[in-house]
Formats: sequence, C-alpha cells, structure tokens
Amino acid sequence: MMDSPYDDSYLIGLDYKITKISNFINDITFKSFYSNVDHLMTNENRPSFMMTGASTNVFATTYGGKLEFSLSPNENSMLFTGIDANLISREGDRIRIVKVMNGNVLPQPMTKIDKVWQDATLNDFGVFAELKYNLANKTTVTTGARVDFISSSIDDPAIQMTELYGDIEDKNETNFSGNIAIKRNFKDAQIQLAIGRGTRKASMMERYINHFNIGVDPYEYMGNPNLDPEINNQIEFSYKKQYKKINIGASVFYSIIEDYITAIVNEDVPRLYMPMTEPRFVKQFVNVDQAMQSGFEFNFDYKATNNLTFATNTAYTYAKNKDFNEPLAQIQPLTVNVNTIFEKKNYWVKLNAHFIAKQDRISTTFRETESNAYATFDLSAGIQPTKNLTIGASVLNIFDKAYFDHLNFSYKNSNTLSGRIFEPGRNFTAYVKYKF
Repeated sequence: MMDSPYDDSYLIGLDYKITKISNFINDITFKSFYSNVDHLMTNENRPSFMMTGASTNVFATTYGGKLEFSLSPNENSMLFTGIDANLISREGDRIRIVKVMNGNVLPQPMTKIDKVWQDATLNDFGVFAELKYNLANKTTVTTGARVDFISSSIDDPAIQMTELYGDIEDKNETNFSGNIAIKRNFKDAQIQLAIGRGTRKASMMERYINHFNIGVDPYEYMGNPNLDPEINNQIEFSYKKQYKKINIGASVFYSIIEDYITAIVNEDVPRLYMPMTEPRFVKQFVNVDQAMQSGFEFNFDYKATNNLTFATNTAYTYAKNKDFNEPLAQIQPLTVNVNTIFEKKNYWVKLNAHFIAKQDRISTTFRETESNAYATFDLSAGIQPTKNLTIGASVLNIFDKAYFDHLNFSYKNSNTLSGRIFEPGRNFTAYVKYKF
C-alpha cells in the first residue's frame, strides 16, 4: 500500500452550443477537454518502508471531445448524431530501494526500476446516432447505434509482460453497440420493451498495468494486452400504472455478458514487489466466455389521504459467472425502502425505513465475504413559518444500528476482503433556509 504526497492536475475544457439554427438543425454542441496529471505515490509512512522503499510517479494525459447534432427530419422524429474522441496516455515507473532481503539487512541497498505503465496509449474514436420516432400518438420507437474504433499500444514493454505474452503488438479493434426500445402509452399506463447490445473496451489498467497494487485488494495486478471487449446483451421490460390513489411500476431484465473481464490468481507468476509477502502471486486480467445477470425493480405508492403517502421500492439482482460456476462479485443484495410522508401546507414529517437482506452469494475468486442483513430508520421534519423561511431537522439511524453495506469495505493486506467499513451511527442534523 502507498500514500500520495502530491497530485498536480491540470484540466482545461471548452464547451460551445448553437441553438435554433433551422427547422432541420435544432442544435450543434461542441465539447472538448484536456487534462494532465503528475501523481506521486510512496510508502514512506508505511511499515514496509523499513524493508523496501518504493515510489511511483505516474504521468497521465487525457484529451478529446464531442461534436453532436440535434436534427428534426420531420415533425414525428428527432435525431441525435455525432462523433467523439477520448485519447489516453500514461507513463511511470516504480523505483524500489531494497534494504532487507531474505531477512538480512543489505550492506548496500539495491535500487530496482519497474515499468508500471510502459508508455501506454489507448485511443477511442466513436461515431454515434440515436433516433426517436413517434409511430402513432401513443407509441414511440427509440433506436441507437455506436461504432468505436480503438487503438492501443505500449512503447516501452516491461520484461515481465513480454515473458508472459511474448512480443506485444499494437492492437486495433472495432466495437459495435446498438439498442432499440418501443414505448406504448395508454390512458393511465405505460409499457416499454428494450433490447440492446453494449460493448465495453478493456481499460488502460486492464490491458497494461504491470505488477502493481491498484487498491482493489492486496494482490499485484497484471494487465492483458490481448483482452477482447466485454459485450452485454440485455433485454428489459417495464410497466407503469396509475390509479386514483395508487401508482405502481415494475421492470425486469436479463443480460448475457460475453467475454466478461475479470481478474484471477495466476500461480505461475510470482509477485515482484516484496516477493515474500502474502499473497505471493499476481492477479491477471482475463476474459470469461460467459456470465449473466437478471433482476427486477418494483415500486408502489399509495396516497392514503391528501396529506399522507406511503411509498415503497424493492430491487434485486442475481448474477453468475458461468465459466467459474460462482456468483459475480460486488452485487448488492435484496433492498427494500419504505417511506411514510405526512405533509401539510406549512409543515411535514417523513419516516424512512431501509431493509437490506443478507448477501451470501459471493465470489470466492474475488475473495468476497458475506454481509449480514440489517434495517435502519430515519426521521425528518420541517416547518415553513413564512413564505421565505424553512426550518428542518432529522435523525438518521434512529436506533443507532451498527451495520455495513455489502459494497463498502476496505482492503487489508490479507487474502480476503475482510475489512468492513461501518456506516455512521445515530446522527442529528438541523438546517435553516431563507430565500431572498
């Protein structure tokens, strides 16, 4: 683990928009950006500094932009189309000063230099279009497509990468994404069916990181320049219905993920930094042939009186790594929120309840641990004595419940993700707001 003594970042952005150009061209939007980051990490304040001093200086440059046109081909359609670009380059080495080796203090410390980013570049040029078309007064079709032209390379490959992958050549890929959705409105209801294919390119880290701890867990990570893009094929159906006092809504989805990108332990590749420290092997990014996700969301609102409303929301996701025959990592368990709201003209009271189920569907390859079920309650109230003055107060986590969220944890120097970060206990807040 390392700390960051400094981070010098520069960011420049330019946005420009022209509106109401003609009956055919509604708007033209242009956005551009440039950032430069000089980021230093060291272990000077860590116990490991006594054995090996380490410092990593990373230089990252990112720039690009987008040009988008909003068009009206006819009175029943709206077309958004354009191009964009995102260009990334990174360089940086880790300098190690080895003071102790195999338990023995060296008479003269050894200096070693590890190529972390290897002068890597990742460029993405995209072309996109989205069309919204009114088939009839109550039916709308939305369809879109995107093509990305990706190029990636490293100019200074590390010996660890060439030993694992051989000669690393520049890689070019063309990724296609598309979707279509049909929405039908009725008098007091709405249904929608959407089908889509989303393609995600492997990130700079997933491609080119070299024997470096990226803060996810205690493992060193190895990139994979041969990764294929991750493809998500998803279908989703949603329904909304409004009654006199009741509103309901529901959606269900199912997705098949091809070439899912994850990291697995490779026991043929020992760690480079402090090699005798556990875990002694790296995690290597790989493609998984197939994974899946499915789930639902349901909301129910009931207006009991003109002043009293009950609202609930329930969400659940089931996910599986089919190649490893285990759940996908970092999936939120069943979640239910219940809100009770009492409102009058000049004051209101709200009681919020949150119920989270136990998550025992965990990924062993990701070293997840189970999380317990919990429930919390929040109470807030406010008053508006005058038109411009509002006074409010709240009590969060009324019963001072000790709990942690499944997706909120710290990473310890061990083989498991056991470090849990507890959420705040009972918390009192108050505010006074005046409009001038």
